[in-house]
Amino acid sequence: KPRLENGKTVFQVGETEFVSYAGALIEAGTNGIGGCCGTTPDYIRRLSDTVKDMKPAKIERKPYSLVCSNRKTVKIHSGLPFTVIGERLNPTGKKALKEALLEGDMETVLELAQEQVEAGAALLDVNAGVPGIDEKETLKVMVSTVCSAVSAPVLIDTSNPEAALRIYPGRAVINSISGEKEKVEKLLPLAKKYGAMFVLLPVDDHGVPETAEERIGIIKYVFEEAQKLGFGKEDILVDGLVMTVASNARGALETLKVIS
Repeated sequence: KPRLENGKTVFQVGETEFVSYAGALIEAGTNGIGGCCGTTPDYIRRLSDTVKDMKPAKIERKPYSLVCSNRKTVKIHSGLPFTVIGERLNPTGKKALKEALLEGDMETVLELAQEQVEAGAALLDVNAGVPGIDEKETLKVMVSTVCSAVSAPVLIDTSNPEAALRIYPGRAVINSISGEKEKVEKLLPLAKKYGAMFVLLPVDDHGVPETAEERIGIIKYVFEEAQKLGFGKEDILVDGLVMTVASNARGALETLKVIS
């Protein structure tokens, strides 16, 4: 470590000692190696000469979808236990939560977050869509509150997620990106910029497709656009889009076709 001599910072590790650690680090699985404070181009040149014939460790990539908060990583995959997403932090149809958000009462948000995690939710959807409030600022406060209350990662449920993505201390999920042209052009680059996963909603500019075939067409279109930005299948969660069975008995069947 450095020490002060006559008011100047002096680094005690010379080039020979510095490069002597490289082999052990690479054998332990390090794939990137370099210098920091106190090193010079000579240090890096000797380091490069030392490691040039060493092979990096092979990375094993598992096909998991990974989301994380500042304290917890959640893996999502069909071969893993079912992943529950808590939806109670969405004020739609929830009078008490709507009133709490209008009053700036985050105690209710904190309690709902804790209750859902205790009940088995692995991820929490966070939505601030209440008429009459500053949705962007309220969502930021909600996300911060959830992060302080629980370790579960979040889905940022809004059509303008950037402000919340910017402050989120982990990998979030954008809920959602549909096949609507404006959403694809605006939200896919945002997801790429912040390294987020996203929920793919099979809806387009013509509305909600009734048939599974139409929905699958939208899913393929959004996926192809996402691939152009470097996304893989593991970066996307697909919403099967369940319509009201009471109004259309085939609704459930079409959703099951989409899922399969």
